[in-house]
Amino acid sequence: MAAKRKSERLFVGILVLLAGILLGAGIIHMAVTNNAESGNSGVQLDKNAVSFSGNADAVENEQVSIRFPGYPEISVRSEEMEIPIVLTNPEGNPCYFQFRVTIEETGQELLNSGWVEPGSAIRGIGLDEALGSGDYQLLIQIATGSLNDRSAMNGGTVRTGLHVE
Repeated sequence: MAAKRKSERLFVGILVLLAGILLGAGIIHMAVTNNAESGNSGVQLDKNAVSFSGNADAVENEQVSIRFPGYPEISVRSEEMEIPIVLTNPEGNPCYFQFRVTIEETGQELLNSGWVEPGSAIRGIGLDEALGSGDYQLLIQIATGSLNDRSAMNGGTVRTGLHVE
């Protein structure tokens, strides 16, 4: 009887040890997989950025081959609480984009994004309060950070008109 209990305890001990090993391996696998999938080496990406492969108009900067999108004039109704713009970082760029959108006339900041990786975009700018009727100039300042080490690269500013009816 004592031998049977001893073998049962040994069996339970082996099961507990195997369960611990499997649990540890699973945790390590999840950590490695999450880091490999994100591929961002600790970069805090903007949570609102989505995958984007549209054909944004772009101006190529020949010195560093960074493509900056252009934006057509935008029209919205005064009760709208979102500006319908797609802020893109064109696929193939060697850098992250960070967008800061302000109204030129007042300096009011509408958006200050996190980093947006190449091939992604932020769709729409939510407003805290509706804009009054009139014509505005939006300044879209684009800061850049290298994909390798986030060091600053050539940034740019794009202007576009905003007509509020």
